[in-house]
Amino acid sequence: MTSELRALRIEVDELRRTVHALQDCPRLPWFTGRIAVAAFVLTLALLLTRSPNTQALAAAQDDKAKELVCSALRVVGAGGKNLLTLGSDPDGGKLQVFGIDGKIRAELFVGEKQGPGAANLFDANGKRTLFLGTDEDGGIMEIYGLDGKIRTIVAVAPNQGGGLVNLFDTIEKR
Repeated sequence: MTSELRALRIEVDELRRTVHALQDCPRLPWFTGRIAVAAFVLTLALLLTRSPNTQALAAAQDDKAKELVCSALRVVGAGGKNLLTLGSDPDGGKLQVFGIDGKIRAELFVGEKQGPGAANLFDANGKRTLFLGTDEDGGIMEIYGLDGKIRTIVAVAPNQGGGLVNLFDTIEKR
């Protein structure tokens, strides 16, 4: 039982004792009885507004503070499985998107050793099918087959050369 609920119960018990005492007293003029009823109604209204069920779950923010601050955020579906996670790892921020089955479908993150931004896309079985990132020469895109093997690389050629496209089959580089 919470301390607020205990306090409410104590106040209600005091109110009952007061009403009982008033009922046992000799009758006073009619306006005194009305004052007692008004006091009772006011006290009851105050008690109800302090009830845990009527407390606000979120506080209003001023115009300057329109942000949510937390170390991680997890959105789950009806079955309790992750649909979205916002968090971090040792290199920086990380966003992951999951299917209703709880399997990962996409992620956006900071590369190793606090490197550049990167993204992965996954198939319905959780196997990576696409990587977007940056290497020492510039942007790079890697496309994977459903077997998890790389099939295509599109990137900037070494030493800031032209565009580079590498095509692979399952056996050797072409």
